[in-house]
Order: sequence, then structure tokens, then C-alpha cells
Amino acid sequence: MRFYRKTPLGLSGTAVRVNIPLDVSKGEDGGFAYSLESAGGKLRGGVGADALELSALPAGKTLAAVFEGDGAYALYCADGKVYACAAGGLSDSGVTFSRMPAAVRVYEGGEKTLLSDGQLCLELSGSGLAQKPFAFSCATFAYDRLWYCSDGLTLYYSEAGNAYNFEAGTGLGGKIELPDKKGKIVALVSLRNDIYVVREYGLQKLEAYGDEQEFSVEDVLSCAKIYGPSAAATERTLFFLAEDGLHAYGDGKIGGFAEWLASEQANVRGAASGGKYFLSAETRDKTRVLCVFDENTGGGYMIPAECGGLTACSNRVLFVTEGAGYALTHGGAFAGRVSHRVWQSAPVTPCGGRALLRELDVRARGALVLCVHSDEGNRSVCVPGGGKVCRSLNLAGTHFTFRILAEDCEVSRMTALFLKGENVT
Repeated sequence: MRFYRKTPLGLSGTAVRVNIPLDVSKGEDGGFAYSLESAGGKLRGGVGADALELSALPAGKTLAAVFEGDGAYALYCADGKVYACAAGGLSDSGVTFSRMPAAVRVYEGGEKTLLSDGQLCLELSGSGLAQKPFAFSCATFAYDRLWYCSDGLTLYYSEAGNAYNFEAGTGLGGKIELPDKKGKIVALVSLRNDIYVVREYGLQKLEAYGDEQEFSVEDVLSCAKIYGPSAAATERTLFFLAEDGLHAYGDGKIGGFAEWLASEQANVRGAASGGKYFLSAETRDKTRVLCVFDENTGGGYMIPAECGGLTACSNRVLFVTEGAGYALTHGGAFAGRVSHRVWQSAPVTPCGGRALLRELDVRARGALVLCVHSDEGNRSVCVPGGGKVCRSLNLAGTHFTFRILAEDCEVSRMTALFLKGENVT
């Protein structure tokens, strides 16, 4: 039996300094990010979450979702009961929903929020919750009208300037029958000056300028089955999750995160605010995560967390985890826990063949641990706040990946110095 040993890389070779891109957070080629976002060529901590000040629920009730409107909250419990949390404290609405309600903001004597499970409807205002005589499975407010669907086929619209008047007639409200081979209506989303009708297997655009005689609907997209609650729009882009992955329709873009998310989802929900799209979903390894995507860069990252009832209300994104309500923030701790932030680059092949990693130069704010993996071994170094030049690493390999582990940090630059041996194959 013969044994062979790889020839060690000598120090006589060509030095190559490589800039390690910090914006590889798009789910492509093996790169990923947990709780770290890339913007302007830098890595920094992602979103945080602050607890909401809510009245305590009655004994035995578990919070499942929080909705906000006109300075008040609606608390949806796991058993379907709904409570109002307003200036006067906690009050029972007397309504039990059959499922997680859909929510829509309306402007009717001020900004309010409507909640409905398709059978009952509640209006949330500063004075609490009040029942309304219509119900919907999905809805949107556009063209100064309320639009809703309850049966998956018929689209109802209110009188312009009177969101609660659905009396049919010229200059009033009415309905549009939308039978379609794309399946039932699963969401209604306003984007710019149009309404997008999200069907089970595609999108339609509704233009509703002028009176009802000028309304028009056109098909714009066909795709795999869409998860309706995932649909949400920023100012420029409509995002949604389908069985074939994430979709972005409009001016924005999105990274290739399809490889990380499961094709079959349960309890998936989406929300949008401030140019970002948020998605509560499940990964292929059955981990519940909150995905955060930037419509401008197309980049994104994930936060391992169960974010139930994710919704955008009053310009904030709210969710529930472990029975408590939270609002997303621009940074800081996430839901009272230490933020374990992880980022990994796509594989780097610096010399087209076998090479030796000699040193790393990291410029950062906040301490972090940097791990380098190659096809021949690995190295780990601690980088204090301010950065560090890590010398004499002497890690051989052909392909290298770089991983950052931190609680809170900002990385502005990372370069690596490689030696390519002249006689090494």
C-alpha cells in the first residue's frame, strides 16, 4: 500500500490580495446572513424588536396577533377571541374569529383598521372595536374606495369617499365578477396607482380610474401556487411567496433565497414597510425564520425566530412571539434576546488553484469571531472592536469561505492575502 501526502505550499509564490465582498447576502452560491444586513458595501446589525405596552389578557388566553389602528390595539387570541386595548384599558369585543383575520387600513373619518375572518368584521379605532355589517377574506383601500373579496371570485368596491357604502349604482359602489383560470383571489394589494389581484396561480392588475364604466382588469403574471398571506407591497414592488420560490413584481429586486425556504409552507405571512419586505416562513430544515429583504439592493437576511401574526399597521410591523407582542425597529436587540448574528460569504477561489491564506485584514466596529473554512482545513480568530490584521494563518486550500459570528458589529472592509505556490498543483 502506498501513501501520498500533499506537498505543503512553500513561501516562494505570488502574493494575491483579495477583497472579500460583504454584500453577498442574497442567498446565492452558498452565501447567507442571519441578523446581519448589507448596505453600501458594509455589514451591520439587522432589525431589532421592542415589546409593545399591552394590557394583560384574561387568565388562560394566549396572544396570537396584534393589530394597531388610531392609537389602539386589537389583541387576537389563539382561541379566536378578540380584545381591544385602548385608552380605557382592555375590553372584550364579544367576537370570536374562526381564523387569523385579514387586516386593512381605511380612511373613514380618520385612519382605522378593519379586521375580518371572512364571516365577521371589526373596526379598530381609538375608542375600541365595533362590528361592521360586511366581511372579507382579503381587502385593500385605493382610489378612495374600500375593495374586498369574501368568496375568492367576486370583488366588491365601495362608493368613492364613503368606504362603508357598498350600495350598487352609478357613482356608488358595486361588484366585479372575476372568474379566472388562475384560481381564487387570495390577496388584494395596492401598488402605486393600481390594485393587484393576487390569484392562486398568478397576478392581475386592476385599473380603476374615473367611474366604474372605465374599470379594467388585465393578466400580468402566471406562476406556481401562491401563499396569499405572504403578499405585501413596498412603494415600488409587490412581493409574494409561491411554491416555486419568492417573487418580486415591480421596480425592486430580490436575491435567490428559494434554496433556503421550504416549498411547502404553513402559517406564512408577509408585511412591508420602509422599503423592506418581511416574511415569516419556514426553511427547508423546518426552522421558523423572519426574512428581511431590501427592495433597493435585492439583498436579504434571516432571523431565526417564530414571528406569529406578522402584519403592517400604522407604518409599523408587528408580530407575536412566545405570547408577547413586538414592533420591529431599525436595530438593537430582537425581542429581548441576544442577537446572534452570522454571515457567510460565497466560496472564494483566489488563485484558480491551490493557495495559502497568509493574513486577513478586518476593519470593524464591535467584536466578532471570524472563521475561515477551506477544502483542507479551517481557522478561527477573534477580532476586537476597531478591527485587526490577522497574520500567519497559513491555511491551504483551493476554495475558501469566510464566516462572521457576532452579537453586534459593523464590518466595513475585509481583505485576504493569499500566496500561490509556483510549483504546487
